[in-house]
Amino acid sequence: MARILALLSEQAVAAGAPPPLIALAAPTGKAAARLQEAVHEEAARLPVAAAIRDQLLALHAVTVHRLLGWRFDSEIRFRHDRGNRVAYEVVVVDETSMVSLSLMARLAEAVRRDARLVLLGDPGQLTSVEAGAVLGDVVGPAADTLRMGEGTRVRLSGVVGHEVVADDPPTGVVLGDGIVVLDRVRRYGGGIAAVAEAIRHGDADATIAALEADAVDVRWIAEDVAAPRDPAALDCVREAAVQTGRAVYDAARAGDPRAALEAQRAFRMLCAHRRGDHGVALWNSRVESWLAATVEGFDATTRWHVGRPVLVTANDHELRLYNGDAGVAVAEGERLRVAFERRGAVLEVSPTRLEAVETLYAMTIHKAQGSQVGTAAVLLPPPSPES
Repeated sequence: MARILALLSEQAVAAGAPPPLIALAAPTGKAAARLQEAVHEEAARLPVAAAIRDQLLALHAVTVHRLLGWRFDSEIRFRHDRGNRVAYEVVVVDETSMVSLSLMARLAEAVRRDARLVLLGDPGQLTSVEAGAVLGDVVGPAADTLRMGEGTRVRLSGVVGHEVVADDPPTGVVLGDGIVVLDRVRRYGGGIAAVAEAIRHGDADATIAALEADAVDVRWIAEDVAAPRDPAALDCVREAAVQTGRAVYDAARAGDPRAALEAQRAFRMLCAHRRGDHGVALWNSRVESWLAATVEGFDATTRWHVGRPVLVTANDHELRLYNGDAGVAVAEGERLRVAFERRGAVLEVSPTRLEAVETLYAMTIHKAQGSQVGTAAVLLPPPSPES
């Protein structure tokens, strides 16, 4: 994205025009913060003119709601609309898969007619919690075949499509050349890629086969975690949770926030539900009891204790903390500070300023989007009766 924005600015300067006004946005505060960090990180090393680099480094990402402008008298209308459009000439939206249909409609009508709207995201990710799957609907079958302009079809291969086939007369819907699909996975491979591909295609049999393939990076435990037939089969989950919790506690007690945050990313439980036998609340409590029984000095009887991992559940723009951010309570002499990572640096906050947080040993799969951990244990509920 940083390279696209740099190119647009260079083109404007070459044409004798000022660089375009750019807006960076995302559906959540966490995603907006990550977009801003990624653009700044890449901009710092781009071989571009100093003025263009400074422009990119000055960009500040916001939520789509803040971009459109909240109205206190309405939950579905915003200050910017078709009668009062946003001033930006380039509007970038990241994590578009999470944008609801109604919010995308409000955004589209508020963007200037001569502006560029750039939508980024993965149509295979979880969709918005509200109605609509906008990105999936826009991309549609483009992951396999995309029509580009009148009478031309491009079959995508690798990162950029190359094979161009004339189609005369034109058939199907012409989408134009505004969609680029990146299908070379750079985050993972092996067994995880096989499982992900099977899930993306909705192939249940292939998913189970990929899970049972004994890959080095995937382990399938065919047990109901709420009532396992063989409780010993879940020992590896308990051991990983305790090992990670102990490392976080030791670093937090030693007053080393960076080490505590790094240790926290080693392992995490992901749940489909918040409540019940397979829910976040139960498993957070269960891990705390495991740590209390095995880690000397660990005490979770008070809300704020050394080594408590926390998840922010509401945006706090003053503190620059956003829904989904993870932190750790760390000892600082006789006091406690809660450490978060921000652009490679540690941000420390007094726990008295944090109200919208919850303990983080387990989190919902939906909330986990954008997180990065070494090992994730996904606790799946049993099939529903109708399944």
